[in-house]
Amino acid sequence: MGIYKRGEVYWYKFMWQGRSVRESTKQGNDKVARQMEATRELVSANIVQDENFQRMSDRQKQEAYETLIVLAGFVDLGYGTAVQSGNQRLAAPFRDMAKQNLETLLGVPIEKIRFTNAGLTVD
Repeated sequence: MGIYKRGEVYWYKFMWQGRSVRESTKQGNDKVARQMEATRELVSANIVQDENFQRMSDRQKQEAYETLIVLAGFVDLGYGTAVQSGNQRLAAPFRDMAKQNLETLLGVPIEKIRFTNAGLTVD
C-alpha cells in the first residue's frame, strides 16, 4: 500500500482481493495521511488473520469492507462536525464509537494503541 498526493489531497493505493484500489484520505496533511495508512495496514493485517473473515465468501468480504468504510466515514463526519461547531457533548459519542471500532478491529484495548509521527503502533 502507499499514499500519493493528487491535487491538494493524499490518496491510498492498495490491493483488495487481487484488484488495485485507490481511495481518498480526504487529508491534505501528509503526516495524518500516513497515520491513516498505518492504521489501515494494521486493521487489514488483523482482519485477514480472523477465522470468521477467512470463512467469508468474496461477496461477504466485499460487503464487510464497504460497511466498514461507511461506518468509519459516518463516525469521522459526525465527530468532525461536532468539533467544528464546538459541541463537545455531541463529539463524545462519536469519539466512543471510534474507540470501540479500533478496539474491535485491532483486537487490543485502546490504551495499547498509539498514534505517533511515524504512524500507528500497538504496545
